Amino acid sequence: PEDRFPSAVEFLKVIRSWAEVADPEESGPLTLQCPRCVSHVSPSARRCPQCGESLVSAAPISGPGFYKVSSKDIVQDVIEPSAWTRAQEHVSGDGPALGFPPVSVELGPAPDDWFVSPMSSQAPFFGHRELLEKTEAELILPDLRCLRVVGPPGQGKRRLAGTLLGRLVSEGRRGILVQPDPGDAPEPLGAAHRAATALLDLPCEPMSLEDLLQAGKDTGLDEATVYGLADLFSLGKPGGVTIDERRQRRARAWQTLVTNASRQRPLALLFEDLDRMDGATRELVISLAAAQGGPAVVLLATHQPEHVALWPSAFRELRLGAMEGPDLEEFALELSDGRLGDAEISRVVTASKGNPLHLQQAVAFLISHPEAEFPRGLADLIAVRAGRLPPALLGVLQAAAVLGDLVDEESLQLLSASSGWVNEAVAALASRAFLSTGSEGVRFVHPYLRQVVYAAIPAGIRAALHGEAARHLRQIGARREQIAHHLWHAEDLREEALPLLIGAGEWALSLLEEESAVLAFRRALKLLPRPSPATSDPDLRAAWVRSVGGLVEATDRSGDQREARLLLASALEEASAAGWHAERTALAERSHG
Repeated sequence: PEDRFPSAVEFLKVIRSWAEVADPEESGPLTLQCPRCVSHVSPSARRCPQCGESLVSAAPISGPGFYKVSSKDIVQDVIEPSAWTRAQEHVSGDGPALGFPPVSVELGPAPDDWFVSPMSSQAPFFGHRELLEKTEAELILPDLRCLRVVGPPGQGKRRLAGTLLGRLVSEGRRGILVQPDPGDAPEPLGAAHRAATALLDLPCEPMSLEDLLQAGKDTGLDEATVYGLADLFSLGKPGGVTIDERRQRRARAWQTLVTNASRQRPLALLFEDLDRMDGATRELVISLAAAQGGPAVVLLATHQPEHVALWPSAFRELRLGAMEGPDLEEFALELSDGRLGDAEISRVVTASKGNPLHLQQAVAFLISHPEAEFPRGLADLIAVRAGRLPPALLGVLQAAAVLGDLVDEESLQLLSASSGWVNEAVAALASRAFLSTGSEGVRFVHPYLRQVVYAAIPAGIRAALHGEAARHLRQIGARREQIAHHLWHAEDLREEALPLLIGAGEWALSLLEEESAVLAFRRALKLLPRPSPATSDPDLRAAWVRSVGGLVEATDRSGDQREARLLLASALEEASAAGWHAERTALAERSHG
């Protein structure tokens, strides 16, 4: 059993690698072996599919650079209606607005089969038109201030919500779009304090409490509100109050900030992919339903149907279903730019099942493989398309999938074994509807593509890429949550994540972000030995106390007091049995406190 392929995807990749080198008349053995694990590999492979070893190093080629963004740039503040065209680039990542950016790069000596003609980059809004018009009319009514747009991946929820935000901006409102962190380790309260930075009209996040006090004074906030926001900006927490009181004070300050901004100018906020933001930010967004902004504040949010929350009655749900045939046909014609006939258009429309992202990927698949049968579902379609990429392109795509939804050229250069071809590879992947490029960096055309590509990366390659990402992020001084995430998924380096996980968990606890804290402490405990007389290292014992104590506290604060009590009782019993008397006492005192 241990010699079997772990999945059909792995099996398919090996079959394709054989096909690349086998004589068409007779099958022959592969001619190359990985120098690290001696697995058979394709001569064109850039990495070993089993262990992730880099097999070649391409010569560097100069190419266009990309702007490296910080987390602050994920908030787009639309001050004037004419600026909406700039914001549309950030809200067109879901549904019919997804086009294929034109390729315009100076080519090096890249293989000819890397490139295909790009599809149209300008696709108008398609689908859900009646729903859009009805909702747009209702948004001017005082009783509809909070709207959730819900739908499966690629159904158009972000595009529809972004279009609504654009219409509100064109009517004179100030529009603010807030997106989640682009990676898999969201910063505790990150999205909330980026939004607050925009609402306070700050050019950057405040560096001190004095900066925040001055910003509050400039925007008409009283001192009590500013001190509540100081907790949000991690510039000090109030003393002499309980956890619940502190949470309520912060929520009131946040609501006051939004209401105050709306008095200066009617406001529209869009929290895109709310389910991918940290728990503390989600709490604050939901709390806005109770704010006294009246019709001067419109709150929009998008999330997938699986996300469950205690939504206030003020939040109306707008659930997107499948698009209708005529809209899909029009969209397919726009995307194919005349390269598909009526019969082929009918095929992609049927295959898409009314999902715009599925349609986009089906069009790209059929243009590249006109005689092939469509894979059954959207995930299979994406996986098959990625699997048919040349190895150099696939390596860049896999590196991007490990890094996040939005990456910069430097990181891709360092992680990809095809580092000398990254610019050309990105252009090719853009033309094939995998990536898109812009001033902010390189993005997947949709987060769901990244999820599928990531899931299909062989375990050895994925672990190696995470390890390289962790080393790079350490060098540039990235957040510890990000570094810990990559170390955790880099099997050879996982133990190095321990101090970062404990630190990240305690930082999340200090910000009242229990969801992130629970995850960090659970991972830390998996890296620590269970209490045993054989474990004498005082640092490991202290780390165990911090991790268990943090997990108990985070679980208790999350509202699951019964689970917290069980965790604590089990830990105390284990410590007693192992003779860890000092640690048992420290844990009991911490939990009692």
